[in-house]
Amino acid sequence: MGKLPPINLTMRNTEALIPGSSKLAELRDMAANTPSDRVDPRLLVPSPYQPRTSYPEIEMQELEESVEAAGGIKIPLIVRPDINQIICGGRRHIIALKRGDTSVPVYWYVCSDRDAEELAAFENVKRADLNPIDETKMVLGMVKLRLDLVDRQAAIDLIQSIYARMRTKSGSDLCDNVVTEQIISTTKETIQQFTKGRLQLGTFATQKLKLLNLPADVIDAMTSKGIEYTKAVAISKLEDLDCRADLLRSAISEGMSLSEIKKQVKDLKPATKQQNPTPKDRVRLTMKKVVSSKVWEDVKKWEEIDLLLNQIDVLLAIDIEITEV
Repeated sequence: MGKLPPINLTMRNTEALIPGSSKLAELRDMAANTPSDRVDPRLLVPSPYQPRTSYPEIEMQELEESVEAAGGIKIPLIVRPDINQIICGGRRHIIALKRGDTSVPVYWYVCSDRDAEELAAFENVKRADLNPIDETKMVLGMVKLRLDLVDRQAAIDLIQSIYARMRTKSGSDLCDNVVTEQIISTTKETIQQFTKGRLQLGTFATQKLKLLNLPADVIDAMTSKGIEYTKAVAISKLEDLDCRADLLRSAISEGMSLSEIKKQVKDLKPATKQQNPTPKDRVRLTMKKVVSSKVWEDVKKWEEIDLLLNQIDVLLAIDIEITEV
């Protein structure tokens, strides 16, 4: 069968801006109900916009069993013509290569790089949750895309700038000549949409962005081993590489809880040297202990402390008399 004429759908200014919109479902429906070409999977190119860097082993095993039971891949992969770049169907492509299939059904679809990136994000939001690193990068990519920013770092800078303004200014003062109300609104909506409504801009700025600065071994444990990001952040506080590697292995293999991990981190971290407090700090800390311990409720203790307080009063009175003279 010859190649079908590519169909060009307009993706901008449509419901496609909302994850789970009818546009992605419409495209899949067209792919499933239109006669498709068959192409050697080795000629197809994975999407450079695919936010998912790893696939859960159980998920892939279930898909492979499903494909095997169906006698091969039946649902067409959606592919950009000329460059043979996969838009939707990355998992099926991996399974086809693993099975050694000589051909897979494909549906040719013409779209821009911009639209291909959006479609890849929509597809992943509809499926199982991404790991926190991939999700964070995907959200930044969509903020960059929708606001026509230079790169992902520009998206990070914008989100941090908006969050800083939110902490110090009222809603009406957030905007200026550069950061408009529309930019703020689009940024907030994008974060909510591509985290399935779980995160607001403030939470994303304070919790998710810092994941990108975690040590490489911790990031690898999150992306390839599936360790939860709260546990990864706790383990990252260990600076000793060997200790950190050991704890990562234990946390994954033994399924350690967050509280267990935090205790291990505390035990493994070298004791910090206590700095000598200033005289003023020592007085403040001592009086704070006296008040919080409620020593006056213990008659014997209070008698001893009362004597000490009287001595302090006497010393202070002497200092005052000397000063006045």
